[in-house]
Amino acid sequence: MKSYHAWLDIGAGKVITQPMQRVLCQNFASKLNGKIIFELGEDVEFSKAKIQFKKMYTTDLKVDGFIFLGLEQFINQKKLEINLIKDVLKKGYELHYIRQNLSFFSITDFKKSVNDLILFSDLNKSN
Repeated sequence: MKSYHAWLDIGAGKVITQPMQRVLCQNFASKLNGKIIFELGEDVEFSKAKIQFKKMYTTDLKVDGFIFLGLEQFINQKKLEINLIKDVLKKGYELHYIRQNLSFFSITDFKKSVNDLILFSDLNKSN
């Protein structure tokens, strides 16, 4: 069974509560034949810098990957942090995004979807 860290979107609390985010993450992990072994979220003040996440994925974690509520958690200054996604995958972790029903199991998956990610980033610049 695979193991994942769930990365809650603390800033989305008014729209979707943290308990509901936990349920969504666990359901998504189950579909991947996995389970959530740890959950965390960036402090709202530091969410754009992703300080905690960057510290986590650069260590040697004994997990298969990370589950996020959505790609929106990777937007900084109205731009999707595509290089961050690529770097996490290069370290051997999977990335999963519930809202988009999107999974990257490897850097190969990323390369196949990079144009879609660029389009997503461009569409979100106006928000």
